[in-house]
Amino acid sequence: MDGKKKYTKADFDNYMEAVRREYESTLLKQRERIDELKKSLSEAEKKIAKYEGQKDLVYKAITAALKKADDIERVSLIRYNQELAQLKSFHEKWMSYYNKIISAYPLDDDLIETSKVNRKISKVLSRTGDIQSQYESERERLKSSLDDEDEAVAVDEYTDRSPAGFSFAEALHPKDDLKDIMRELGVIMDEDD
Repeated sequence: MDGKKKYTKADFDNYMEAVRREYESTLLKQRERIDELKKSLSEAEKKIAKYEGQKDLVYKAITAALKKADDIERVSLIRYNQELAQLKSFHEKWMSYYNKIISAYPLDDDLIETSKVNRKISKVLSRTGDIQSQYESERERLKSSLDDEDEAVAVDEYTDRSPAGFSFAEALHPKDDLKDIMRELGVIMDEDD
C-alpha cells in the first residue's frame, strides 16, 4: 500500500456539491450586501440632494437676515439723527422760554440750579456735531458689550431673559442647531412631512 486514500466518483461529486453550495451561499450573501449598499447609496444621494436644496434656502435666509440687519442699522441711524434734532429743537425752545422767565422774574436758587442744568445740556448737545462718528462710537460700545455678553453666554445661562422668556443673547447665539431652529420655524420640513 502506498498510504494514499483513494476517492470514488461519488466522494468527488459530494465534495464538489458541497463546494458549489458554499460558493452559491457566499455569492447570495454578496448579492444581498450589494443590494443593501445600493439602497444605502440611493438614500444618501437623496439626503445630499435634499441638503443641497436646503443649502440654497439657508443661504437665502442668511442673506435676507443680513439685509434686514443693514436696514435696521440704517433706520437706527436715521432715527438717532431725528431724535437728536428733536432734542436740540426742544432745548432751543426751552432756553428761549427760560430766558423769558429770567428776564421777567428775579433770580432765585431754583433758577440758578436750572441755569446750571441748562449749561450742562447745552454742552452735551454741542458735542453732537459729528453725529455719524458719535453713532459709530455708540455702535462699537454696544458691540463690545455684546462680545462681553458672548463670554457670559458660555456659562450656559442667558442673563437678559425677559419675563416672557425672550433673550437677545440667546437669539444671537442659540444653543440649538440651525437646522432644528429652521425646522421649528417651518422653513424646512422633515422627510415625514
